[in-house]
Amino acid sequence: MARNPVSGCSGFGTSRSYCLTAIDHIADLRGRLLEHLQIAGTWAAVCALERVVAQLPDRDTLQWAIQRARVQAMDKQWQPPSWEELAQLLADPESRLIHTGEDLVGVVLESLNRLQQSLRGETPLAPFLWDERTPRKPKGEGRLSDFLKNHLSGDLNRRGVLINREVEIKNWPGKGRGESLDLLIQAATPAGASVATVVVEVKGCWNAGLATAMETQLRGQYLTGSVHCHGIYLVGWYGPPGGGMGCKQELDSLRSQLDEQARQLSTDTLRIRALTLDLSFPN
Repeated sequence: MARNPVSGCSGFGTSRSYCLTAIDHIADLRGRLLEHLQIAGTWAAVCALERVVAQLPDRDTLQWAIQRARVQAMDKQWQPPSWEELAQLLADPESRLIHTGEDLVGVVLESLNRLQQSLRGETPLAPFLWDERTPRKPKGEGRLSDFLKNHLSGDLNRRGVLINREVEIKNWPGKGRGESLDLLIQAATPAGASVATVVVEVKGCWNAGLATAMETQLRGQYLTGSVHCHGIYLVGWYGPPGGGMGCKQELDSLRSQLDEQARQLSTDTLRIRALTLDLSFPN
């Protein structure tokens, strides 16, 4: 069979020919795109492939393509620790080796759990997040974000973690400054091969969008369609001054609801964790 290089037609003997149509070219392009995403060996390609397959009518039969892409990403991006890194891990029990965004999420959550202990400790830090003039009320979400950034900077910078405040991630035409995050935490992986990132969205417990912003804002705006695949939805729970048993039950209920929502919104390649800090004013 000979193909006409100009017309895209294939001759069958001398009596007939077949010309490639636009549908043929689109089908070929789709096949090439799927193949490229499968062998790219990056988690960004896996995320892109999941979005592409979700729009195809035969998506149930293409799950094998996503699985192949995941295997390629794990094979290409896994790096064994060096002898020097192993020595450092053994010498410093608090040190952590960060290869992926999931590793960085774990490090950040450990740091925030240490902060929680200080917030409610013997000399609690929680009052610094309250305006103590009468009537007493919590300070705004911006102050909470600054407070968290200062803590994470001091607690994690010695591990090579970079924290940026108000980092632009999208530019919307005609709206001036792009959307900004509360916190974008970054850490270089071994040998500078890549950068692990975690997006932290901060909300006060009074926020009107508290129940929906994890999906519409953190996932819908900051994670979906971006290079970032790991997010933490951090809620500051202030409760009423004086506390009480009812307040503890309310806090536990909120934590359970947000943990379950984060679990439902997560996928194999887009991971969300929820954390609720108890910032209530001490008795």
